[in-house]
Amino acid sequence: MNRTGKFAAIVALFGAVFALPGQAHAVLGGTIFANGGPVTVEILPNDAGFISELFLFPPAEDPAKFIALNTSTGVVIPVGTYAAGTELIFGIVVHDTSIDPDPTYKTGPASRNPDGIIHADVTVIDATTALVGFEDLAASNPSIDFDYNDTVFRFVGVSAPDGVVPEPGSLALMGLGIAGFAARRRRKSAAKV
Repeated sequence: MNRTGKFAAIVALFGAVFALPGQAHAVLGGTIFANGGPVTVEILPNDAGFISELFLFPPAEDPAKFIALNTSTGVVIPVGTYAAGTELIFGIVVHDTSIDPDPTYKTGPASRNPDGIIHADVTVIDATTALVGFEDLAASNPSIDFDYNDTVFRFVGVSAPDGVVPEPGSLALMGLGIAGFAARRRRKSAAKV
């Protein structure tokens, strides 16, 4: 492969690795935080076989606060206003799953869930919006599919950890700069030989 072909391959690789601006960044077991303004939730279409209740858990609310049922598709509900940087631990309590001993599943790490697995996929859309999709079955349930679309919510008024929102366009430009620098350095070393 000639130099132009290698450079094109590097550019294609960076384009594939770093999403184009406007695309979302998904994190299994991700967390979301209040940004200091009002927080709302919209219940999105889902693939649930069960009815689930959405709750906001401590530290934001103590005791846990009921927000909505996953069957209220299209409804937007005000959740409240919380201090910027407060982690918002959302979770579902699943009805009708007699196989699952404790069907309460939360955002964040696997250690928050009774079965020790991650049950939420957090997709940061922009500086104030995140989609959260839940897996509504326990690890012991033979029907579990880990598709994280059983119950889906759009949260507005939230931010990613530490307020960080991915800037894929900047990362792609940085990658192109590194690729260009490497190509230039290779040319200089080839010229010395």
